[in-house]
Amino acid sequence: MKFNAFAKSNVLAITVAIVAAMSAGAADAALIERVYHQNAANHCQGALPAFAGTLRARPLGVGNEGNAAAFLTCSFETSGQFEPINRLSVFFTNNNDAGSITINCTGVFGVQRSTPVYLAKSVDVPSGATGNLAWTETDNGGEALPGPGNISCAMPPGSVMLDIFNYFNVEIGT
Repeated sequence: MKFNAFAKSNVLAITVAIVAAMSAGAADAALIERVYHQNAANHCQGALPAFAGTLRARPLGVGNEGNAAAFLTCSFETSGQFEPINRLSVFFTNNNDAGSITINCTGVFGVQRSTPVYLAKSVDVPSGATGNLAWTETDNGGEALPGPGNISCAMPPGSVMLDIFNYFNVEIGT
């Protein structure tokens, strides 16, 4: 019986590949925190058509140029469906020369077909200054904030929502 030298080298190569794959150490999975920095003009809109007349989308934010509060609704991206959020941080400024304003927002985390989490917060912003609201798992009794993150804010006259930072983990490796 003759042995084909080509077949013998193929068997050897396959054997070496299988042994190498089996002896390779398992890759460790790791979580890396990612952040999406988003501008309000891209992710927010008036909650009703009546508010759209006083809200102005600018390249750097969405502001209320009317004489009464206007509700602004925003939804933000995450890395995947229902991925938890580590922190959602929103920045505002006050263009109202009359003094300090209070911006009231409700963070709504998750989607309607599951059980969303509602967390209300407020920030006082002096005239010409900036303010920040941030939601974390601490606000939710230590439980992760389900994604995606959304907010609804009562924007007083002169208020501007600037940008949003959405922090979440991404698993790399296996």
